[in-house]
Amino acid sequence: MKPLLPNPIWSSLTTEQARLAIPVGNALRYPAEIAPFHAVAEAGVPVEAEAVLAHGDAVFVGVHPEVRGACEVRHGVAIQMVYGGGSSVPEAIEGEAELTDGQEMSELIDLAYPGYFRPGTARLGRYVGIRVHGLLVAMAGERMHTTGLREISGVCTRPGFTGRGYATHLVRRLLRFTPEERSFLHVDFGNERATAVYRSLGFEECGELEILRLSRAAG
Repeated sequence: MKPLLPNPIWSSLTTEQARLAIPVGNALRYPAEIAPFHAVAEAGVPVEAEAVLAHGDAVFVGVHPEVRGACEVRHGVAIQMVYGGGSSVPEAIEGEAELTDGQEMSELIDLAYPGYFRPGTARLGRYVGIRVHGLLVAMAGERMHTTGLREISGVCTRPGFTGRGYATHLVRRLLRFTPEERSFLHVDFGNERATAVYRSLGFEECGELEILRLSRAAG
């Protein structure tokens, strides 16, 4: 099963988010304050480790370069899922709000997925959340954006507030299913609970993507 978007970062940085693309040799990247994501047009394109790591870790999704130079390499796998419709728009609930404070969001999501969300990530799309007594306890938003597809990302709930349906509610709030645009997302391979929740909302698996994370070599 092939992913609908086999090279999602490149697809985004060469279409709807091209205004944000920064060339780094043969690669493109987002501004460092927005995301650590880099991309190359084709597998095996050479990149210099020193260049792509100039602003911190570099993450490639789906299509990987030939990395030249010393660095630490970590691998992962994500399941790409695309929304097929079927979920209704939910009624607003108490504490639900549009989010604009990148630092507030970064502090929450770092509890679950440290290193991927930056204070500037919120510039990529719409972010929504739920507050309880003023504390942000759940959030979800839109990150990558290519022609006809928007990624739902940053879905997380603060420990102690899980099991209340907050994250599911927020994902439903963001869903897109029109002839012009559909929602898609990525979930860590093996996260069966999250995958099952997304299936129940109308998402379908469309393939696996290998993740390559580069860091400066220790010492």
